[in-house]
Amino acid sequence: MLIREREVSTVGDLGGKQVNLSFDASSMDHLMGIMSNMYSNTIAAIVRELATNALDSHAESGNPAPIEITTPNAMNPNFVVRDFGIGMSAQDVEDTFLRYGASTKRTSDVASGCFGIGSMSPLAYGSQTYNVSAVKDGVKTVVAVGRNESSSAVGEIFTSNTTEPNGVTISVPVNNRMDHHSFEEAAETFQFYADAKVLVNGKAKPERPEGFVNLSARFEVAPRVVPGPAARDVVVMGNVHYRLDSNVVERFTRQNWYVIIYVDMGEV
Repeated sequence: MLIREREVSTVGDLGGKQVNLSFDASSMDHLMGIMSNMYSNTIAAIVRELATNALDSHAESGNPAPIEITTPNAMNPNFVVRDFGIGMSAQDVEDTFLRYGASTKRTSDVASGCFGIGSMSPLAYGSQTYNVSAVKDGVKTVVAVGRNESSSAVGEIFTSNTTEPNGVTISVPVNNRMDHHSFEEAAETFQFYADAKVLVNGKAKPERPEGFVNLSARFEVAPRVVPGPAARDVVVMGNVHYRLDSNVVERFTRQNWYVIIYVDMGEV
């Protein structure tokens, strides 16, 4: 790592230097590899990152329509997320989407994504290329994102005129049939806890299962016999659910109830 030094004023009799840390350019491929493979549950992370980006785009554009998620199957082995938000130009793609750490949402307490790495999450799933189709103001930008021989992320950008509405479609190939159900389960779980409109395979969010008790706007409980996405203790912030330590929760619920806690963006 390179260290750049600059003089700073002394405090009392103590002198010192403040140093700024920077990335070593020769290590960039290694660092990008680490950031692309940082997820403990890769499939759930891909669903979460791409879907939250899509919802953020709808929020920014003011579009109340649902985002659309399509899970892979034998006939169409691709995980697809489509939004109808602000879209992206070729310059947007190059400056933000394909740049690690770049984010237009870092100071927002409305947007869920802010770290600038979510768009690269599909790179953590195998080595195949995934495709991005972005439309903005009558121009379609198509990007093939993958890795080169040194495992560095690369993208090829193509543009053309179009009459399609603004928005972004991301398609991730899922060639392992064993993972098809995992993508479907992760998508339905995300949809279950999202407070915005999300269609999964054309279907809207299911009703809360029988036995759910809404105690307040921030607190729900469900019997531990409830199956599916509700069968977990979670805290929900900005359409994203985070698993809670059930051992801790059970002290208060006497092992009879699942707990769902809702918090505002930026609260935790």
